[in-house]
Formats: sequence, C-alpha cells, structure tokens
Amino acid sequence: MNSDLDLRAAFRPVRFQGARMSCLACAASHAHAHVISSAEALSAEYLFYHAVQNMPGADPSRGTSLTAISMALFDNGQPP
Repeated sequence: MNSDLDLRAAFRPVRFQGARMSCLACAASHAHAHVISSAEALSAEYLFYHAVQNMPGADPSRGTSLTAISMALFDNGQPP
C-alpha cells in the first residue's frame, strides 16, 4: 500500500456543517456524488432530513446512523 497517495484532488472541498449533527450526511453526500460521477454537489440537507426521519424519535440533534443514511439514499434518492 502506498501511504503517500494524496486523493484530495479527487473530491470536493469539505462542507461546513456548523453545530449540526449532519457529518455522516455530508460525508455520504460526497461519496455518493463521487460514485455517480455527479458534476454537481448533492444536497446533504435533503439526505440529512430523510435520514433523521429513519431514526427512532426523529431528533436531528442526535444525528443519524449509517443504516438511516443508506435507507434514505435508497428510498428518497438525493438531488443536487
């Protein structure tokens, strides 16, 4: 394995999420855009909203899980 490989140029800049618990939605949005070769950034807010709806209690202050993110992508998709 080459530990000197720098992949930063292959991805978009990191999104500012502020104090929100949307880090997983932001990361998944970048990965999703990369996988589908999207020229536009995908809406992390849309993904976060729908992932929170898949969580017990639907409380955005508690964040989401990878399962909730996956379900939201599968069920709702993700617009630019």
